[in-house]
Amino acid sequence: MSAPAGKAVRVVPRARLAGLALATVAVVVAMAWLRFDAANIALAVAGVLVVGVVLLAQDAGHAMMWPRIVDADRGGYRHEVSQLSWAFTGKDGRITETGFRRLRDVAREHLALAGLDLDADADAVRELLGAGPYATLHPPRGQLPHPRGVDACLAALERLGTDPRSTP
Repeated sequence: MSAPAGKAVRVVPRARLAGLALATVAVVVAMAWLRFDAANIALAVAGVLVVGVVLLAQDAGHAMMWPRIVDADRGGYRHEVSQLSWAFTGKDGRITETGFRRLRDVAREHLALAGLDLDADADAVRELLGAGPYATLHPPRGQLPHPRGVDACLAALERLGTDPRSTP
């Protein structure tokens, strides 16, 4: 028997069908041993079959799992925006360690285009970005910056392309 075009055929494993048949036989044997009437046995068998078919169709007892999104380069997908927003904000209102590392990576890339190194050229970077954005990129040990500092830092990095001081 072939499936209609575009539709998947759902195959029920033989073990489940065997379990349903075994349950049906068990009900018949138990009810016959207890000397139930044939009509009652037939009604019970019908009930077992209906419940069994419903359980087979529902995949009852199986845990549902969300599909795993492969962490590959997916430039431009909406998932990245969601992932970045969750990565940046922690429970305490500051950005997370992951977000801070990503911010420093972005700053390194932008400063490299201007011929500067984020850590080696500290004075030039402070002069180019300003004291606030520089402090965001170099916070005191153990303290992560607030999102408003990240905004100021990103704005300063975006201005590098239009700032005459940014040309080496």
